Amino acid sequence: MAQNREIKEKRARRPLWERIIRGVVFSFAGLLVLALVAVQVAMRPSVMKAAVDRFAAPFIDGNLHVGKVKASVIKRFPKASVSIDTLVITYPHEKFARWDSAGTGIPFRSEGCGAGGTDTLVSAVKAEADINILKALKGKFHIGRVLLEGPRVFIHVFDSTASNLQVIKIPQPSEKDTLSSPLPDISLSHIALSGSPFAVFTDAVSPMAGRLSMDGLSFKGKVSTSDLPSSKGDLRLDSLRLDALSSAGAVFLGVDLLSLNQGRRLMDAVLKSRVRLETESLDLKEFPVTLTGKVGAVPAEDILKDRPKGAGRHSSRPGISAQDLDLKVAAIELKGSGDAVFLGDSAYIKAGASVDKCKVGELITFLGGSIPSLKKFSTDAVVSLDAACEGFLNPSRNSLPDMKLSLKAPRSAISFLGVEEKGWMSLDIEAASGE
Repeated sequence: MAQNREIKEKRARRPLWERIIRGVVFSFAGLLVLALVAVQVAMRPSVMKAAVDRFAAPFIDGNLHVGKVKASVIKRFPKASVSIDTLVITYPHEKFARWDSAGTGIPFRSEGCGAGGTDTLVSAVKAEADINILKALKGKFHIGRVLLEGPRVFIHVFDSTASNLQVIKIPQPSEKDTLSSPLPDISLSHIALSGSPFAVFTDAVSPMAGRLSMDGLSFKGKVSTSDLPSSKGDLRLDSLRLDALSSAGAVFLGVDLLSLNQGRRLMDAVLKSRVRLETESLDLKEFPVTLTGKVGAVPAEDILKDRPKGAGRHSSRPGISAQDLDLKVAAIELKGSGDAVFLGDSAYIKAGASVDKCKVGELITFLGGSIPSLKKFSTDAVVSLDAACEGFLNPSRNSLPDMKLSLKAPRSAISFLGVEEKGWMSLDIEAASGE
C-alpha cells in the first residue's frame, strides 16, 4: 500500500505540461490502435474480394476470378499487406474466334485455350504484396514485396490489329498529361516468382512462337522510379529455358544461372547458359555460353562528362554501363566494356571489344559436328580482333558512331584433307569510319 501511495505522489508532483503531453500521446496511441482494429475488422475477405473486383473492372475487358482475399494492417504496420489465393484473368473464346484459322500449326498456339469456351490470359496460384501506408499518403508508393506463386501468361497475336492483350484496358493519357506529369514515385524492395512460372507467346503474322519457363526468380534490393541510377540489389534466376521458333529456324536457350549482385557502383553479373541453333541449312549442336562482368545504371553526366557542352549532357535519363565483360561462346572468348545514354531519338555509345588469339582449329573442331565439310580443313592459325566505337546513333538521320576495327593473324599453315601441299595465310586488316 505504501508503495502504491508513493507512486501516486510522484505522478501528482509531475509538471502539468508533462501530464498533458503524456495524456495526449497515450490518447492518440489508443485511438490509432482502435482505428487499426476497426480497419482490420472491416477488411474481411468478402469485403476485400468485392473491392478487388471493383478496382479491376475498369481495366479488364474479360473476367477476373479471385479466390480468398486477405488483408492486414496490424501485423506489419505501417505496411498493409494483401494476399490473394488463386488469381485468373480469362475471356470468352468467342472474343477472338474469327482468327481461329490464323497461325494454324504454330507451336504453343493452343496453350491457354480452355475446352469450355473460356481462354486464359494470366493465372497465378497465389499473389502477395505489401505497401507502406504512411508513405502512400505522401504520394510515395513503397512496395515492400511482390510474391507470385505459379504465374502463367499466355499471349497470342492474331494479326496486326488484334491480340488477346486487348483484354487488358490501359488508359491512354492525353498529350498534356504525358508532357507535364512525371512518373509516380514508386520504389520496390523484393520480388519473387516461384512455382515454376512460364509464359507463352505466339504471333500469327511473323509467324513465330516462344515459350519461357524457369524454376524461380528472386530480387532483393531497391529500385526507385525517382532515382533509377541509385537502384541496387541482388537478382537470381534459376534454370530458365527459352524455346523460340520462327520460319527462319529455332533457338533453344537454357540458362542454368543468372546472378546480379550489388557491388560498390555496379552489379556483378554471372551468366551460365547453353544454346542450340537450328535452321533449314544448319543444326548447330548445343554449346556453352558464359558471361561475367559488371553492369548497371549510372548518371548520364558520368558518361558524357568528356563530351562538348550541349552534346546530350543535359539528359536527365540514366546511362547504362557495362565493364570488365568476359564472354565465352564455345571456343571464342571476347572481352569488352561500354557505356550508353539514350537521348530520345538518338543514343550516345562508347564501347570496345577484343578477342585475343582465338584458335581457329578449336573453332573448326566445334563447328565440324554441325558442318561436316569443315572436318576436311585444319589450321594452327590464331586470330586477334580489336573493335571500338564512339559517337551518336540516330536511325532517323542515318548516323552511326565512329568505328575502328583491327583484325590480325600471323602467318599460319592451312591443310585440306586429300591435298598434300599446305597453304599459308596471314591477316593484317585496319579499318575505320568517320575519319
